Amino acid sequence: MGVRQKNISGIFRRFLFSFLLAGAATILVLGVVVQILTIKAVIHPANYDEQQLEQKREEIQTTEKVEEKMLPYGTRFGVFDNSGRWLYGTFTESEREEVWEAVLEEKNEISSGYLKRFQREEGICLVSYQLRVQFGNPALRERFPHVLELLLLVALLIFCAEVMFLIRYFSRKIKQELQKIEWMTEKIEHQDLEFPCPDSQVLEIKKILETFGKMRDTLKESLMKQWELESARKEQMGALAHDLKTPLTVIRGNVQLMGEAESLEEAQKYSLALEHEIQGIEEYLQILQEMISTGGYQMYKKEQVDIRELTGQFRERIEAAAAGKKQTIQFECENLPKWICVNEKLLIRSWENLVYNAIEYTPQGGMIRICISEGNEQLEISVEDEGSGFSAEDLQSAKKLFYQGDKSRHSRKHYGMGLYLAEQFAKENGGSLALANSTRMKGAWVRLRIVKESQK
Repeated sequence: MGVRQKNISGIFRRFLFSFLLAGAATILVLGVVVQILTIKAVIHPANYDEQQLEQKREEIQTTEKVEEKMLPYGTRFGVFDNSGRWLYGTFTESEREEVWEAVLEEKNEISSGYLKRFQREEGICLVSYQLRVQFGNPALRERFPHVLELLLLVALLIFCAEVMFLIRYFSRKIKQELQKIEWMTEKIEHQDLEFPCPDSQVLEIKKILETFGKMRDTLKESLMKQWELESARKEQMGALAHDLKTPLTVIRGNVQLMGEAESLEEAQKYSLALEHEIQGIEEYLQILQEMISTGGYQMYKKEQVDIRELTGQFRERIEAAAAGKKQTIQFECENLPKWICVNEKLLIRSWENLVYNAIEYTPQGGMIRICISEGNEQLEISVEDEGSGFSAEDLQSAKKLFYQGDKSRHSRKHYGMGLYLAEQFAKENGGSLALANSTRMKGAWVRLRIVKESQK
């Protein structure tokens, strides 16, 4: 069974009901207390003196002389002859005139209370009394003459205490619910978004918490996208910096070959290769400058690429790069389609990352085998070399960003960027990157596959 939900108006209705219930309970308790004290004779009812006077009427009328001790405590009396002449008693001079005037006017009420008459043989006895609740104990009656007012004051204090308790109770309940909102606000303010959305028994606050929960999810999604874009931007800038190594490697190799050229025609060939690579560097620097100036992520669009022509250009570049170390490139192409939908720059970058790793780690005069083929709607390139191959740690971690192992094929210089970028490109195109050691050439073996999306 779930927790019963309440709304704000329901809480205030409950508070009002509790307020009225506290008042009724206070009145009820006061009545019970008065009843018990009356039964125990701790206090006397308001007509107690009047009843006592009636009980002593015969004694007052027949006694030889009325004395104060015969009357209830706190009453005053006076005896007059039938003509109104004062005989004796406890009335003051001003009270004597007032009480006799009341007799003449047949009134039972005077300024100090009420008046009761007792006919005597020599005249009349007049006794003044009050109709009010009083303590039975004379000392308490002297100290607290207004018992009912005292009880009402005590009841009022009790009622106020009950109200204060109710206010504190309900305010604490509401404060606990509001603290949930404050807690969520602080979490969102500090971008600490990994927190559960608290529940509330108050419907209005529950809706606010749910709104904050949606705000948290939206902000988390927004921050995640921002983080991904920033990571992608940094990754691209790192990739561009890494790509600068490719044309530099080719330039270094061609410079060496130009120095060894035996004819002008051969030197011009190497010169054209140098010019092509310099243009590549200028292109990379332009892209890098645009990214720095815009602070943004460079979007790469796919396009229809003539894969056969691109493969030819790629072959020329890697042969020029390998010539610097007098390495032999064994290049094979099988069942290549005419067109494929891919981003040309990213494809070339990925291929070059694989081949230039092989060139770097293959010894002087070694052999590198490259095979580009198409099958099962996938375009595949595999690269084998005669280098030192991958260590067990390399096979496990070589595709991680900035990986560097002391014996890694791309430690110190490549820092894991090349293989990482190649794998990211493969995944974005529905493919994969596989690493192993070549059993045929005793070096490294790398295979990159991408899905051939469309043909033209």
